[in-house]
Amino acid sequence: MIVIGVFSLLMAMAAPAFDNLRQRQKASATLRNIATLLLNSRFVALKTNSPAVIELSAGSYRAFLDNGNGSHKRDWVRQPEERIIGDFAVEPGLTLTNNCNPTTHPDKFRYTGKLRVSPCTVTLAAEGEEKGKVVINAVGRVRIEKSW
Repeated sequence: MIVIGVFSLLMAMAAPAFDNLRQRQKASATLRNIATLLLNSRFVALKTNSPAVIELSAGSYRAFLDNGNGSHKRDWVRQPEERIIGDFAVEPGLTLTNNCNPTTHPDKFRYTGKLRVSPCTVTLAAEGEEKGKVVINAVGRVRIEKSW
C-alpha cells in the first residue's frame, strides 16, 4: 500500500514535465514540417522555373505551384489545375504568425524560379508564448530557431 502511495505521488509530480515534453515535441515537429515544406517548395520552383506559393495561416500551412493557365498564372491564388506541394494543419494549441508580405499578400510567401526572395520569419507560439521560428533569408535558405 505504501508503494502504491509513493508511486502515485511520483507520477503526480512528473505529470507536468511530460506535458511540457509533449508540447515541445509538437512544436519541434511543426517547425521541422514548415522548414521541409519551404525547402521542397524552393526546389520545385527552381526545378520548374515557376513560382511556388506558401500560404501560412494561424491553423494551417500549404504550398502550391502557381503556374495556372491564362489570367490565373502567378496570381498568388491556388487554382484547381495547380499542383499542391504540401498541405498541413497546425497541431491544436499551436498558432502561426509571420511577417511575409505584410502589405501586398499577407500570410503568403513565394519562391520564384530565381534565387532571390523577400526575407521572412514564421513564428510558432503556444498559449501566447513563442516556441520557435523558421527564418528564410534573402536567397531562400531556411533555418530553425527554437526558443527553449
